[in-house]
Amino acid sequence: MYALAVKKSGKVAEFGIWEDGRWAWNVQFRRQLFDWEVEQWEQFHDNFKEFHFCKDFKDEHVWKRETSGNYTTKSFCRYVHVSNENVDRVWNYVWANLAPFRIEVFMWQLLQGKIGVKDELAKRGVNLKNMLQCALCNVIRETCDHLFITCRKSWKVWMGWCRMWGMGWVLPSNVKDLFAMWNEWQLGGKEWNTDQVLELARIRVATWVNAKWPREYPSALNVYRQPTIQCQLPKKGQERKGIQWDKPRYGQMKFNVDGAARGCPRPTGIGGILRDHRGEVKIIFSKPISETDSNFAEMMAIKEAFLIFSVSRWKNNHKLLIESDSSNAVKWIKHPDGAPWRMRKLILQTKKLKREVEGWEIQHVRREAN
Repeated sequence: MYALAVKKSGKVAEFGIWEDGRWAWNVQFRRQLFDWEVEQWEQFHDNFKEFHFCKDFKDEHVWKRETSGNYTTKSFCRYVHVSNENVDRVWNYVWANLAPFRIEVFMWQLLQGKIGVKDELAKRGVNLKNMLQCALCNVIRETCDHLFITCRKSWKVWMGWCRMWGMGWVLPSNVKDLFAMWNEWQLGGKEWNTDQVLELARIRVATWVNAKWPREYPSALNVYRQPTIQCQLPKKGQERKGIQWDKPRYGQMKFNVDGAARGCPRPTGIGGILRDHRGEVKIIFSKPISETDSNFAEMMAIKEAFLIFSVSRWKNNHKLLIESDSSNAVKWIKHPDGAPWRMRKLILQTKKLKREVEGWEIQHVRREAN
C-alpha cells in the first residue's frame, strides 16, 4: 500500500476530508488496486476504524504517564522506577508522602550517603584540619552510618525507643537497612542529651500523628504519654433518607448502568439494566473488561448502553434515558471537551453511537437509586 500511494508522507489532514461532520479517509493510489490488494487495504483500514476524529477537540501534546496529560518529573521518575526491576523498593518508602517534604528530602540524602557529615565534607575538599572524629562521641570518624546508628550516643536513643515499644532488636550496620525496618526521625538542639533527644522525638511523633490523623489521634498529649496505644473514635452512623428508583416517562426507556474496579488499575466489570415506563425489565447486560480504573469502567458501561439501545427494536419509537452514579462520567458525556485525554478515544466512540439514537439524555443519580 505504501508503494502504491501517491503521497507517501504528510499530515493526517492531507489524507481525508470532512463529510457531514464525520472524517472520511481519502488515500490516492497510482493505479487501480487488484482484488488481493483491495483485501489488504481493507485489512489495513480496519486497524484504525476504532479511532474517530472530532472538530471540537484541538490537537495537543499529551504525557501519558500523568492523568492530567501534563509532564511532571515525579511521574517520569515513577515510570523509570517501575520499568526498572533492579530499583530498590526502599525509595517508595522515602517518597510515601507520610512526612513533611523537607524530612523526605533529608532521608533521601541520608540514604544516598550525601549528608554533610565530616567524612563527606572531607571528600568534597573541605579542610577540617584532621578533626574528623564524631561530634557526639569524639572517638570514631564521623560517617552517616556511625552518626545515626553505631555511635553510642545514637545507640542509646534507639534503645530507648525499643524499651518503650517492648522490642528486642539488633540494629543493622547501615542507615539504608535501618530505614527499611524503622521510620525516620529528626534530631535538634545544640547540646547532646539522650533523655532530651528521646523526649523531643516523642513530642515530634505525637504532634505529627495528631496533625496527620486527627480523627484517630485527637489528643497529642495522650499520644505523647502512651505512644503505643492507638485511639479509636466510634464511627457516627449517618442516616440517609430513603431513595427509590423512579420509572421513566411513557415513550421513554431507562438504562441504569454501573462500572466497578477492584483498584487502580485492576480487573473491572460493567453492567446495566433497561426498563420501560412500567418498570418491566427488557435487557440486562454484565461482562468483565480489561484492567483499568473505575472512571473508565463507568464510561464503558455508558457506551455499552448506547450500543445496545442503538440496535434494539425500541430505537425508533422510544427515547433513551441513561442513569449513572458516576458524576464524572455524566459530566464528560455532556461536555466531551472537558474529558481527560485518556478518555478522548472512548468519548469519540460514544459520540458516534449517540448519533444513532434520536432522543436521549443522561443524568446522575445516587448509588442507592441506580
